[in-house]
Amino acid sequence: MIGGSVGASFRRAARYASGWIMGGGTPDQLREGRGAAERAWQEEGRSGRPRIAALAYYALGPDAEETADRYIHDYYGWLGEIADAIAASVATDEETVNGYLAAFEDAGCDELVLFPCTSDVEQVDLLAEAAGDRLR
Repeated sequence: MIGGSVGASFRRAARYASGWIMGGGTPDQLREGRGAAERAWQEEGRSGRPRIAALAYYALGPDAEETADRYIHDYYGWLGEIADAIAASVATDEETVNGYLAAFEDAGCDELVLFPCTSDVEQVDLLAEAAGDRLR
């Protein structure tokens, strides 16, 4: 998988990889990126279609919003307002987790990587509870 959001990254993914991954963003952005990846795939003469994946952040539990905000701003703080937008996009409740799972699937995402905003292993159990049978 190769990521990126410029033409060269889609061409590299088509030429050298099994598909394209969006490092973060909305389902609509994934849909646009998927289109670019598929066009590059065809232009490269590849058969079939590229595998499409995305990353989304989550933090669940009683301090979810604070945990997400602290983690995202620590990692992306140098991006200024963009860090604020990323922090605001973190799934911090069951409804948002399930909404993301459905929306990314609808946008053509083959694999959604849900990345926790903390190293607390309890996050895995909280995610499993939130998503129920949707996780595979």
